[in-house]
Amino acid sequence: MAKSPDQLGTLTATYNAARALTAAARQEHTPSWLARRLTRMGSDAGGGLEPSDRLLLAMTCHRLALRCGPQAEKGAAEAARLEVPARLTTKNERRWYGVMSARAEFGLGCGRTAVELPDGEGKGDGAPLSARSLRIVVVLAHAGCTATAQRLTEGTDLVAQARKWLREGDLVTASDAVQAALASDQSVPQELWDDLPRLVSRYRDTKFPDLYAASPGGSASADATRAAYYLLA
Repeated sequence: MAKSPDQLGTLTATYNAARALTAAARQEHTPSWLARRLTRMGSDAGGGLEPSDRLLLAMTCHRLALRCGPQAEKGAAEAARLEVPARLTTKNERRWYGVMSARAEFGLGCGRTAVELPDGEGKGDGAPLSARSLRIVVVLAHAGCTATAQRLTEGTDLVAQARKWLREGDLVTASDAVQAALASDQSVPQELWDDLPRLVSRYRDTKFPDLYAASPGGSASADATRAAYYLLA
């Protein structure tokens, strides 16, 4: 975040930066200034944070194993009370994804929710999944909904999709495809693992080679850096 100014000031980016640190096994290198900022935010006795920000603060502090004060504790307690929508729809997708992400972070379990892919995707006939569907499959898997994730990806060659997204310049979706493959117990050949450092190197930020952009030649972002380290872990 210190090296990519356009990411500063957003808790979503902070959470993705925390995920990048843990994916790279560098949690102990959390910058002291970031820990202080999170602790100061969580210690606000006035409770000035919006509920969504309080939740992201709690998720970030949990990811980094930081004690961030009453606001973060309140956010974690609120996460446990969140109900997953009974069915994923286009209207409730943002809320559904947020709740599932929180359940995944705090290990709260899958919860009861019905998910179906759009017509023309998956369905066991090998049809490729869209970037949106891959994102949904990954959060399902992280939240413990492994049976649903496996059902949605059955018959789809996710490794081939990962290579396709990397060729076409979409690092984040390629990372999701690999995570979906792992979550659904698809075999990931050693050849892909061997090729990933070369394939991912196209996405390095030119100024800061330890950071990554979502597309070749772009500016680094927390989400893309998280995606890269998930692939390279």
